[in-house]
Amino acid sequence: MFERTKSLFRQFTGQRKGEDRRIHPRFEMDVETTCRPVSSDEDVVARIRNVSRSGANVIVAAEIPDGTMIGLALTTEKDGLHTTVLACVMHAKV
Repeated sequence: MFERTKSLFRQFTGQRKGEDRRIHPRFEMDVETTCRPVSSDEDVVARIRNVSRSGANVIVAAEIPDGTMIGLALTTEKDGLHTTVLACVMHAKV
């Protein structure tokens, strides 16, 4: 199902598989955080490598399959405010 959704998205946007589709600039960072699949009660250690308006590169210490919804914990450096954003794993490598 998830592969069909990605394929449909590529058809609507006229993009080919494997093509770099980034339209928003990426901002490099190296921030340790945690994430949690919505189907789990346990946090997983993660590291955010870069972010943009449309996505993020997150290195995770566990296998999380494509299509998995996760909560990604974010903390502001300046004042330490915490929030969690909902994200969908689009590309996972082991």
